[in-house]
Amino acid sequence: MKIEDPRTPQGAPLAETQADVVRRDRDHRIQSRQDDGVRLSGEARLAQEATRQLSAAGVGEVRPDAVARGRALLESGQLGADTEILADAMLEALID
Repeated sequence: MKIEDPRTPQGAPLAETQADVVRRDRDHRIQSRQDDGVRLSGEARLAQEATRQLSAAGVGEVRPDAVARGRALLESGQLGADTEILADAMLEALID
């Protein structure tokens, strides 16, 4: 005489086979790849494009002599005292 487990629906498989596990994992990985992605905001795309163009133009390279000169000016108080003049000079340097 066979006794059925009342918690298991009639005809339901009792155990998942190894092939079922492999198939389920493969399907999950495929779905995950389809869902993965990165979407940049308009601001991020603009910043990325600006960075690309500055790199192509050679702007953005570190010049040790200019860094040393800037540090000396900062320490003496001659640089950064007027933020508007500093901002204008930075923009002019990027434009030229």
